[in-house]
Amino acid sequence: MGLSFSRKLSIREMARISRQLSTAYQAGLPVIAALQIVVDRGAPSRARRALIMMADSIRDGSSLADAAREQQAVLPELFIEVLAAGETGGRLDVLLADLADHYDGMEAIARATKVAMVYPALQLASAWYLGSFALGIIRTFTLTGSGTFSLSSYLSSYGAFQFNCHLIAFTVLAILFGLNRLGSLNIVFSTIKHHLWPVNRIIHKFALARFFQGFSILLGAGIEIKKCIRQSAAMTLHPLVERDLLQALPAVAQGKTLIEAFAPCKSLTRVDHEMIGVGEVSGELEASCKKLSEYHLNEAASAVQTAMKILQVVITLVVGAIIGYIVISFYGRLYGSMLDL
Repeated sequence: MGLSFSRKLSIREMARISRQLSTAYQAGLPVIAALQIVVDRGAPSRARRALIMMADSIRDGSSLADAAREQQAVLPELFIEVLAAGETGGRLDVLLADLADHYDGMEAIARATKVAMVYPALQLASAWYLGSFALGIIRTFTLTGSGTFSLSSYLSSYGAFQFNCHLIAFTVLAILFGLNRLGSLNIVFSTIKHHLWPVNRIIHKFALARFFQGFSILLGAGIEIKKCIRQSAAMTLHPLVERDLLQALPAVAQGKTLIEAFAPCKSLTRVDHEMIGVGEVSGELEASCKKLSEYHLNEAASAVQTAMKILQVVITLVVGAIIGYIVISFYGRLYGSMLDL
């Protein structure tokens, strides 16, 4: 999976855990037995530790939700809230199955993104290795003059150069990883996520997908509407969107409709407002929110594809500029040396 800046379990891991827990509950197994089955079926080491500690807490008298909250450093907020809602409403197997579908959808988008990144990554790698190799040869010819070039000596110096560059890159990544674990880069990453296009659009779409997925799940569990809004807003993992959505709480407390309550929320799209209204009037708000979650996931996937196309164009231009610089440098120095003769 590579180096990760997050301590939370990945989307793929959570999809697998949610699906296995849902199957175990549908089979009528008690909580501790269901957790043990997931542990025995090859869960990742961090997940095994968290699930084992959850089982121990439940044996000591904790509720499932409280046991999950003790592992919030590893478990995502959405998963914890679903466990709490399912435990309260008695529909844990259904909610976990819906959550597994949600994670599967997000995993499909992540997988497609990784596949789309392969070609740009190969372009960048080719530009770096071939470009630095060619520029190094040109520089060597310029410094040493004709007739004294040694390929073995150059390959040795080029290998040392690449080793030093990779060492610097890994050192920088390690420092960034450590600073992120300490929370020192939160402001930087927050600025990038919330203000840099197209990253901010993608993050925003994923936030809305999580909100409506959580809202649908909590509604299905019979949770009171204000608590649904509060907990679903927290699931967005986007402070700006969360703060905007929480504007609806005072209006709901005053007895206003959801259409009126969410009217000031500028993070919601026109489609969101219309679908909320349709769901509220028809009595199918849970289904409408689930459709909105799927809609925003599809929008996020489309935004990711657009970003990948833009990135490919940018990388192609960069590679073309590097190749042009190499060609111009080579012939410029070649004909320059000929004129000097």
